[in-house]
Amino acid sequence: MKLKAGEKHDDPLVKSDSINDTIHKVTVLTPYSFKIGDTRKFEEYGRNGIAKQLKSKVKLSFKSFEDAVMCTADGMPLDANLAVADFEKMQNAQTSHLCFLALEKFRTEHKRVPGTWDLVDAKAFVEMAKSLAKESKIGDEDLKEDSEMVRLFFLFAFQCQGVFNPLCAFVGGLAAQEGIKAITQKFSPVH
Repeated sequence: MKLKAGEKHDDPLVKSDSINDTIHKVTVLTPYSFKIGDTRKFEEYGRNGIAKQLKSKVKLSFKSFEDAVMCTADGMPLDANLAVADFEKMQNAQTSHLCFLALEKFRTEHKRVPGTWDLVDAKAFVEMAKSLAKESKIGDEDLKEDSEMVRLFFLFAFQCQGVFNPLCAFVGGLAAQEGIKAITQKFSPVH
């Protein structure tokens, strides 16, 4: 397909007078046909055309770790980095985020994780989690001793040493897959 007389390509870098060596966004119509957009600049299609699929690079951007970790409670529910994994317990995404922050703080201060069903460690963990929750602007009514959030803080502290083997296998496989993607640069990472 050659350009009609007086017509030019939209891209000034293309020096060809035909559709060859140009890039177009393709819309698939059927398994055997596709459309490449506006072709009114070109003469009528003759025969024996060959199209080649090119994958274009997509630039991904992410928040810094500090911005993602220390966001306030207002920004958490809409944050893609803290996407909801359990649609029956959507409010727990924020609580589990705070639990993992408190676990890291506990591990840094005590050089270990809270003991399994250890009430002393659990109380220390809950105090750390409450202080982090206040920094994230969680309301005082959510941090009362009989609240659901504090109950989940205690459950997390009691059971954070547990290992769930099927989950470990899944996360290990996902991490390996993402590592291979990063090394080969062939596919987009999970985001």
